[in-house]
Amino acid sequence: MWIKKMKHKKLQMFLIGLLLFASALTLNMCISFTVEMIIFSQNVITEENCPDSYLITIGTNELDKLLTNVEYSNEVENSRTLSGKTITVPVKYNEKDISMYYDMLLGTDNYENFSYIQLLDNNVSVAPKDGEVWISETIAVPSGIKKGDVISVCYDTPLNLKVSGIYRSTCFPKALGYAPMLVSNNQLNEIDNETPSAFFAVNI
Repeated sequence: MWIKKMKHKKLQMFLIGLLLFASALTLNMCISFTVEMIIFSQNVITEENCPDSYLITIGTNELDKLLTNVEYSNEVENSRTLSGKTITVPVKYNEKDISMYYDMLLGTDNYENFSYIQLLDNNVSVAPKDGEVWISETIAVPSGIKKGDVISVCYDTPLNLKVSGIYRSTCFPKALGYAPMLVSNNQLNEIDNETPSAFFAVNI
């Protein structure tokens, strides 16, 4: 009788110990994950990589109106503005529609002036050349697009752009449904059948 009670007691203690071990292991994993996320956010989500606030304007004079009326706080450290064009036609790769919820081309001649992106390949020029485009990995990865591939902006006469760069950005998460494509300013100016737009960002 007492032997059965001892065995039962040992089993209870073993199960309690196993439960405590599993709880300690889970807690340790949660702490490790939290620390990793803190380190990641400190290294990635910085004012160099991500603005404190940004907006997209659509229309020729909307950004000028905004900048005329806005009152800058003394705490605003810097602001960045890129001209763009809203894309109202499908964007395709190998006949597959890769359009996002909102498609936009931004023009730049030096991406270092737009530090919110990190190129996945350092062996690229400072900006896309005419006929080239840089796209977000949120577009490239699901569609299998690589450097050297060609995407088409499907106007009556398609605008074919060679992908010469793929970038990552904490500023444009996939869930946002928006990841601008970057082209040269000269290429942007040649698109005259789309509504002008702009990207405006500040860090405080």
